[in-house]
Amino acid sequence: MTLSNFGRALAGLCLTGALGLLGCKGTVVIGGGGDDGQPGQPGQPGPGGPGGGVSPPPVCGSELHLIGIYESHGDHSGGVHPPGAASVHVERQSSSILVLSSYEPVHWTVTAAEGVTLEKVILNGYHDQTADVPAGVTVETYDGPDGSLGAYAYAWPHAEGGSDTQALVAAVENLTGRALTSFHGCYQATQFTLHDDLQADSTCAIEQGYTQTSHVAESMLECDDEPPVADPCAGKACDGS
Repeated sequence: MTLSNFGRALAGLCLTGALGLLGCKGTVVIGGGGDDGQPGQPGQPGPGGPGGGVSPPPVCGSELHLIGIYESHGDHSGGVHPPGAASVHVERQSSSILVLSSYEPVHWTVTAAEGVTLEKVILNGYHDQTADVPAGVTVETYDGPDGSLGAYAYAWPHAEGGSDTQALVAAVENLTGRALTSFHGCYQATQFTLHDDLQADSTCAIEQGYTQTSHVAESMLECDDEPPVADPCAGKACDGS
């Protein structure tokens, strides 16, 4: 679905800013994607699509982006789980951690536009997850029945059938110490592009009845002096002390 210019403007006002100001030690600034770093034609835009005359939200600190799917293909059943492939291209001009999640096994390919800073890529899945990332970017992998972050997510705010988006958000916020900036997901997709305005395109399998859902954290138009970080009690019991 494509929003009107007014709708795009409203989407652009869903700014992030709710990020902890973390240092950039060990991060990698991408010098350019090149021809092989550019994604193909997207199959479905996220809310609004790229551009639309909306200025990108301000960068108020290091960001946290989560992209989730259940599968990249449907060729699996029972105990047969052949790996699939998916790609993510990041255009958001910020320093960020990128979290990629899939229930089924996926090999991810991550590329980035010139000037993008990727601190690390975190992989999460019930089955094996692997990735090719830009040179120098750290990859952390949490996969397998006993090694994953305990949840997977492909829809916002949740989906029937086992997707526990909020549990995964709480897990990655606790892991990284920062609040979620954006989420984009679809049950089945092979490609996402995260634009500088925090909207996203994907090859979500709309012909099979699936829909891409997205979320951008609300914030003020101007960055606070001390942007909020993740709630330390998120996803766990706290005694209030």
